Amino acid sequence: MLPVVLILAMMPAAAMVAFSDSPSSEHCPADLTGDDQVNVFDLLELLSQWGPCSETCPADLTGDDQVNVFDLLELLAAWGSCPPPNEPEIGACCQGPNACDMVTSDVCDDLGGEFFGNDSSCEKLSCPLLPQQCPQGVIDENELCGEDLTGGCNSDIPSFGTLCCGDVLTGNTWAHDGVRDTDWFRFTLDEQRTIRLRLTPDFAEPELELFLFSDDCESPVSLGLPVVKDGESYIQACLEAGSYLAVVAPAETSGLPCPGGSYTLSLNCSSGGCEDGLACQTGTEVEVGGPTVTLDTGLGVPMTQDACFEPPPSPARWYRVVGNGEFLGASTCGSSVADTEMHVFCGTCSVPNCVRGATDDTDFGNCGSFDQASAVWCSEEGEVYYIAVYGAEDEGEIDLNVQSFGPCFEPPSCELLGVCQGLCGTESPLGCWCDEACTFVGDCCPGRCEDCDFFPSCVDCPSVSCNDNIGEACGESINAGCAANPPEFTFAGCGTIRCGQLWAEGNDRDEDWFNFNVSGSQSRQVSINVNADFPTGIPVEVAIYDGECGSLTEIISTIGQCSVNLVTCLDPGQYKVVIRPGNFFGMFCSTGPHRYLASFSCLSDCQLGENPCDGFCGGQSPLGCWCDPNCFAQGNCCDNVCESCPDMTGCAPPTGTCSGWCGFQSADGCWCDLACQANEDCCPDFCEECASFGDC
Repeated sequence: MLPVVLILAMMPAAAMVAFSDSPSSEHCPADLTGDDQVNVFDLLELLSQWGPCSETCPADLTGDDQVNVFDLLELLAAWGSCPPPNEPEIGACCQGPNACDMVTSDVCDDLGGEFFGNDSSCEKLSCPLLPQQCPQGVIDENELCGEDLTGGCNSDIPSFGTLCCGDVLTGNTWAHDGVRDTDWFRFTLDEQRTIRLRLTPDFAEPELELFLFSDDCESPVSLGLPVVKDGESYIQACLEAGSYLAVVAPAETSGLPCPGGSYTLSLNCSSGGCEDGLACQTGTEVEVGGPTVTLDTGLGVPMTQDACFEPPPSPARWYRVVGNGEFLGASTCGSSVADTEMHVFCGTCSVPNCVRGATDDTDFGNCGSFDQASAVWCSEEGEVYYIAVYGAEDEGEIDLNVQSFGPCFEPPSCELLGVCQGLCGTESPLGCWCDEACTFVGDCCPGRCEDCDFFPSCVDCPSVSCNDNIGEACGESINAGCAANPPEFTFAGCGTIRCGQLWAEGNDRDEDWFNFNVSGSQSRQVSINVNADFPTGIPVEVAIYDGECGSLTEIISTIGQCSVNLVTCLDPGQYKVVIRPGNFFGMFCSTGPHRYLASFSCLSDCQLGENPCDGFCGGQSPLGCWCDPNCFAQGNCCDNVCESCPDMTGCAPPTGTCSGWCGFQSADGCWCDLACQANEDCCPDFCEECASFGDC
C-alpha cells in the first residue's frame, strides 16, 4: 500500500477537483468502479474527485461534502474483495389456477399464495387450486379437460384439492393416448370418525375407480377397498384424527378423450367416533324384547350379499340378534326411510343362508304403513342372525325392533355349505379355489380368490429366477415406450429372452416396452411367453402393437395369472410389445423384486389370418397344444381345449378309446397326451393308468 503522504504528493492539482460518474456499488460504497473489488482503480477514482463536493459524489464516503483524507482512510479500510451479498432465493408462488409468480417466500405470504420452494419454477408447475377452508358444501373441481391441477402424489410437486365432511364435489376426468387424469383430494379429521366416500360417474366406460390412501406420497397405504354397485363406488372406513387422500382416476389410460366425463364425489362423516352397524361384521346388537334401535343410513353402503333376493343400490344398515329358540319378529315400523326392505340370514357374512326376506309388512301387518318391512322366523337358541335393512331413499333413519312370539321347533338350517373348511389347496363346492394357506372365515380364501371366474387356481406364482438383462431398477423407467419423450424401447428379436422387473404402486405402474423385430421374408408364427412372479391377484398383461408412437394399433393382447402365452401370425417387420402388471397398485418395490421372464419366438411360416390349429384338428399342433374339430386359437392356441371356435371342415377326429390312440382324442371326446396323462378331464375312464394300455 502506498503511503498517504506520497500519494497526495503525486497528485496533480487538476486531479483533485475532477468528478466522475463512477458506478459505485450499493453493497460496498468504497467500490467506486463497481467491479466487486476495492483496489488501485478505486483509489485513482477517489483522488480524481478530491476536494470540495458541493454535489453528491460517490467518493464522499464520509458524507461531509468533502473528498479528503478521511474518505481515503475509509477506502483503504475496505481494501480487497467486496462480493455482493447473497440474493434472496425465489421460487414458484401459486395464487390460484394458472396464476404463478417467481418471488420470495415472504412476498408469497404477503400475496396470500402457496410457496413451492426455492428450487421450484412456474414453468414446471401447473398451479393447483389453493386449499379452501371448511366447510365448503357443494363445490366444483374447476379443472378443464386436459389439465391435471390436482395430480397429487403423481405430480412433480404434489398438489391436492380439498374435501370437507359434507362436501359434494363435481369433477371432470379424462384418459387419452396413454395418459389419464388423476384427481387427488385431501381431507382432514379432527377426531376419530367413520367416513363414507361415494363416487358417481356420468359415463360407463372406462370404469372410474375410487381409492383411499394415507397422506404419505412416499409410501401411501390403502385404507379401504370400494364397494361397486350399479356403477357407483363407495368406500367406508373408520379413521383416526389426521389427513387422508381420496383419489379418483379412470381405470384405463385411453378411451375417454376430451371433453372427458363428469363425476360427483361426496364425503360423509360421523359426528364423532366410529359407528357400528355399517357392515355385516359390525352389526349393531339388538336385544330381543328390548328397545328400538335407530340407525342413520347416511354412512351406509349397498349390501353385496344376495342373501334372500337381489338388493338395490341403496345404502344398508346392519343389525344382529341372538336366537332364543322361539319365533322372532323384526320390524322397521316408524322408520323415516320410505319403503324399507329386509334380509334375515344366518351362516356367515360372506356365505349367507337366507332365513327370511321381506319387502313389506306382510309378516306383522301392524306397522300402519304397508311399505315398512317386517319378518318373522323360527330361531335356533344361540344362533346369530344378521339383519340388513335399506330403503328406497338414500338417507334417513331406520328403526328396528325385535320381539319374541313363543316357542318353535324347526328352525331353518344355518349349516355352512360349500365353504373352504377342510378344502384348502383344492376346489371348493362353490367352484372357487382355496390356497393352501387359506383361513376359514366363511368364504373361499378372501383377499386371494375373490374373483374365482378369473383365477383358475389361487396359489402364489412360482418364483422367477433370472438375471436382469434390461437394467432397470425398481421405481425407474428406462423403456417406457411412447410415454417417454423421446420414446424409449428395449430391443427384442426372434429367439430373444428378456428378464426384467415391474412395479405397481401409488396409482401408477411400470410398463416395459420392446421393439420386436420379426425377421425373415415371409409371415411367421410368433409366440411371446411370459412367466411372472407377481403377487396373487395381480395379473400380467402382454400386448402387440403395429405402427409408431401416436398412431399405435393393437394387434393382439392377453392377460393372465403367473403365466401367459401370446401367439399370432405377423409379417416381417418391427412391432411394439408391452409387458405390464394388470393393476396400478399392490406390487411395491419394497416387497420385490417382482420379476418376469419373457421369451420371443418365431416358430414357423404362416399366412396372415391363419388359424394356428389349422391342419391339426384331432391331434397336437406344433405349438404343443391340443385342437378339437371346432378349435380356434384363443391367443395361445386351443386354451382349455378350444372352447369357442369357428367350424373347420375336413378335419375329423380319430375314434376309439385311448388304447392305441395316445396323443389323440378318444370316442368319449376327451383328449389324451402321448404319456396318457390327463389333460384337464382327459379320459378318466381309460387313461389314468398308462400301464394298462400296451400301446401307451
